[in-house]
Amino acid sequence: MLSMHLSAETRIALGALPLAKQQQYMDFLSNRQFRSTLLCHQAVTLTRNIVPEVLGKFQLSLSTRPEPFKPSFDSNEPLTFRVGRGQISTDSPLGMAVMESLSKHWPRSITLDELHAASIQRLAICGKRGESIDHLSVDDTARTMMEIFVTGFVNYFVTPPPIANIVSNRPLATPLARLQASAGMSVTNQRHENLNLDEFARFLVALLDSQHDRGQLLEKIQAAVAKGELTIPQNGQKHQRVDQAHLNNLISSTLTGLCNISLLKA
Repeated sequence: MLSMHLSAETRIALGALPLAKQQQYMDFLSNRQFRSTLLCHQAVTLTRNIVPEVLGKFQLSLSTRPEPFKPSFDSNEPLTFRVGRGQISTDSPLGMAVMESLSKHWPRSITLDELHAASIQRLAICGKRGESIDHLSVDDTARTMMEIFVTGFVNYFVTPPPIANIVSNRPLATPLARLQASAGMSVTNQRHENLNLDEFARFLVALLDSQHDRGQLLEKIQAAVAKGELTIPQNGQKHQRVDQAHLNNLISSTLTGLCNISLLKA
């Protein structure tokens, strides 16, 4: 599938090329530095023209969380969602509701049926420019997702990673992330991204084995501070002694940050 960001003339020209050459030009045009190739057995029939109906087989999520936005379902003006270094624009109330639902579920994924139900419920509550929404079906939501798909900001999963979107009482990070954090390395999240964490966040991630509640995490951190194994950031500086209230707030804010970067398991 060719990017809809390209002009019609460019898409026609690329569409006339052999597949390998077409994809090479797409690498140049999109500044794609790493080529991912899926090799299949010769007997496997490939479906290159993706149709909306196939989305029912997958769970869907945005590749990154959009910047905060407030959709206006009664406005005729298009709404632009900024996602990472790109953007998605839509003047469709259903498109706005879909983006809002994906954003609320981020970083977790959602099935097409769940996405449709959440989007229709949102339109029913807020109104849709005075129009009926009874005619909107899951196929309409699928077509809306296909329009978002061509922007490159959607991930599709058959088996999605169990990413948490809220912090539980006994937070859990993956064994790999805990091992990397203990070794002082960059940490890999469940979206296969390498992340550089500060000293406190790495120490906290190493403790997140679902066996420690907030009180026990506090005790572990206080013990490490007392032994001089850990310093605590406060007011832009690191300290070996901090009050318990600040430490509790720091643990809570750090856990929320770890959740937002897909490091906590559901």
